[in-house]
Amino acid sequence: MEFLANTWYFFVVLTVVVFVHELGHYSVARWNGVKVDVFSIGFGPEIFGFTTKTGTRWKFSLLPLGGYVKMFGDADAASATGDDRPMTEEEKAVSFRHKRVGQRAAIVFAGPAANFVFAIVVQAILFMALGQSVIDPVIGSVEPNSAASEAGLLPGDRVLSINGEKVKRYTDIDRAVALSAAQPLEILYQRGEIQTTVTVTPKVVEHPSNFGGLEKFPTLGIAQDMEPIIGGVTAADSPAGLAGLAAGDRVLAINGTEIRQFPDIGRIVRAVGETPTTVIYEREGKQGSVTLTPKRVGDKLLMGIRNAPSKKAVVRHNPMSAVVESLRETGIMISSTFIGIGQMITGVRDSEELRGPFGIAQGAGEAAKIGLAAIVFYTVLLSLNLGLINLFPIPVLDGGHLVFYSIEAIRGRPVGEKAQEYSFMVGLFLVLTLMVYATRNDIVSSSFWVAITNFFS
Repeated sequence: MEFLANTWYFFVVLTVVVFVHELGHYSVARWNGVKVDVFSIGFGPEIFGFTTKTGTRWKFSLLPLGGYVKMFGDADAASATGDDRPMTEEEKAVSFRHKRVGQRAAIVFAGPAANFVFAIVVQAILFMALGQSVIDPVIGSVEPNSAASEAGLLPGDRVLSINGEKVKRYTDIDRAVALSAAQPLEILYQRGEIQTTVTVTPKVVEHPSNFGGLEKFPTLGIAQDMEPIIGGVTAADSPAGLAGLAAGDRVLAINGTEIRQFPDIGRIVRAVGETPTTVIYEREGKQGSVTLTPKRVGDKLLMGIRNAPSKKAVVRHNPMSAVVESLRETGIMISSTFIGIGQMITGVRDSEELRGPFGIAQGAGEAAKIGLAAIVFYTVLLSLNLGLINLFPIPVLDGGHLVFYSIEAIRGRPVGEKAQEYSFMVGLFLVLTLMVYATRNDIVSSSFWVAITNFFS
C-alpha cells in the first residue's frame, strides 16, 4: 500500500511539473504564431484526450514519465528532424521550422523558464500564506564523539559564518555541511561575548534512507533546539510504528529518563541497545506508555521516528518581501545543485547519491506524510531540477537545442540535418545511460537489495 501511495504522489507531482514545463513551450509557441499539433503528458499510446479549435490534440499517454509538445513543421516530438515535405506559404507561416532563430530559441527556453517561474511564484505564495521558518543558528545539542564534539562546540554556541559565508539561519548550517562532501569547514562561532574560529571536518555516517536502505551523508553531530515531538513515523513496521506512536506525540521519558530535547531520544536509544524500552508520551493532553525494542539499521539503533519541524520562529511576508525571499531561496537551491553536480563530476561527492524515479517517488511519499505544504515544496524543488536538467547542453534536451540555435545565429545557417540527427542519437544515449544509472542507485540503496546482498554474503 505504501508503494502504491508513493507511486500515486510521484505521478501527481511529476504531472504538475511536466505540465508547467510543456505549457511554457506551448504558450510562447502560440504567441509566436506556431501551430501546435500535440500537447502530451506522458509518452506512448494515448489513453484519452481532446482536440481544440486550434487543432491541438491535448492528451494523456500511457507512460507518465515526462511529456512533450509537438509543433507543426517538426517530424517528431523531440524536434530532432524537420518535416521535409513541400509547404504552402500559409503552412510556413505557422511552422516552427520556418520561424526566426530567435523565436525558436525563445520557444525552447520557455519550458525551463516556466519551471523557474512556477517555483518562484509558489514559494512566494507559501511564504505569504504559511510564513517562512527562520530558526536562529544556535546549537541546541551536540552528539558525543561527533565532529562538533571533538572540535569543542557546545550547546548554546551561535554559528556566525562557515568558510567565510555569513550564517543567518540554522538551515544555512545544514546546507553548508551537506555541500561540504566531508571536507574541512572553518566555523566562526560566538560563545557569550567571545568569538572563536575552529576547523571541523564533518564525519560521514550511514542512516536509513527514505527508500528503505542506507545512505551516507556528512554530519557535524549537532542539532537545533528541538522539542521532543514526533514529526512522523518512518515506516509502519518500524518499532515506533508497531508500538502505535504517531506524529504529534511528545516523548516525556524513556526508561524513566526525562526527555528535554529530541536528540536526547537518540542518545538514550543507543544506550539501551536492542532491549525492550518503555516510552512515556503525551497525546492530546493525555499520557500514555508503550514498550518497544529499538531496531539496528547499519551502525544505528533506531525507534523509527523523525522530529517535527520547529515552529518557534515563523516570518510572514508581504507580497514584495515574499517574492524577494523566494528569489533568494531559488538562487540558493540552484547554486547548491550546481555545486553538488560539480562535486560528483570531480569525484569529491559520491555519484551514488544520484536518485532516479523510485527515489523521487519515495521522496514524494515522505513529503506527503509530513503534510500539504511539504509536498508543495517538494513539487517546487522537482520543478527547479527539471528546469535545470533541461538546460544542460545535451542534444534532445532544451539546452542542446539552444546550442544548435546559438551556432545557427553565429554561422547564419542551421547545423546540418545529419549532424543534428547523430547528435540527438548521442544525446539520447547519454540521457538513457544517466536514467539507468540513477535507477540502479535506487535499487542498490533499497531495503530489498540490502536483504538480497546480506542473504548471499
